[in-house]
Amino acid sequence: MAKIKVVVLFGGPSAEHDVSLKTGANAVKAIKNIKGTKYSVREIKISKDGKWLIDSGAGSPIAAFKNVDVVFNATHGEFGEDGTIQGFLDTLKIPYTGAGQKGSMIGMDKILTKLIFLANNIKTAPFALARKGESIPKLGFSFPVVVKPAGRGSSVGVSIVKNKKTLESALKLAFRFDDAVLLEKFIKGREITVGVLENFKGKKYYALPITEIRPKISDFFDYRAKYEVGGSEEITPAPINKKLTRKAQDLAVKVFKVLESRHYSRIDMIIQGENLYVLEINTLPGMTTTSLMPQQAQKAGLNLSQLIDHLIGLALKK
Repeated sequence: MAKIKVVVLFGGPSAEHDVSLKTGANAVKAIKNIKGTKYSVREIKISKDGKWLIDSGAGSPIAAFKNVDVVFNATHGEFGEDGTIQGFLDTLKIPYTGAGQKGSMIGMDKILTKLIFLANNIKTAPFALARKGESIPKLGFSFPVVVKPAGRGSSVGVSIVKNKKTLESALKLAFRFDDAVLLEKFIKGREITVGVLENFKGKKYYALPITEIRPKISDFFDYRAKYEVGGSEEITPAPINKKLTRKAQDLAVKVFKVLESRHYSRIDMIIQGENLYVLEINTLPGMTTTSLMPQQAQKAGLNLSQLIDHLIGLALKK
């Protein structure tokens, strides 16, 4: 029987390029480790300046996807996670893992996701929008304030501002990554994240065990806390009661559906008392050695190879 031809796509011209390289390398290794593997795997790396490298040699985007059955999308951030590459693959009629074009675009746009949360009675922190070159908007809430680029992930360019004096410098940093910046009231509480996986254990939408995140090297779950080994204490399953666990898992599934995600995603929340505030969705969770989704899948009975095998299967069933 002919093997299924899988391309692992990673890299890209985004601020999360280096994280994507790690996800891609882990995905390739995991696919090769699948027992009795039914896959042949190739690598396509996109450099930071947008060059396409096919099996380490230069090539064109169209040529890259000739004779391919499915793409494991290991890109992160703009271009790879915002609907751009998804639209390209849709045009070529090549199946791929992760959210489709529309779901990717929605998930990457923090302002749009906030508006969808409000329309669906999903608790989220009060917020305002700042645009480059315009005056700072009047905030209808008190400090501290979280300042984050509206269209970036991995906490790139994010700051927590405790007073008006430091707001301008935080905005300057955020505007380096995006012309639109979200100003969000800081919700003090416990940070958790909930992975959702499609078609698992007999459920269309399966909420994985919850992870509680306790940053150790910074005040919040920033880029360093996420990706440096030992940067955070991550507890899976989270030490919260059964009622709140079920509530958070049900809410994660609701967010997954209303934001039109697909295959798998990870939803970040803050617990404050008995209230759950949704922060955002990650439509292409990382597969690095410190990534949270693989940790949750492991607790649910899937090692990294099995998880990736499941995701490829979901893409091929489309």
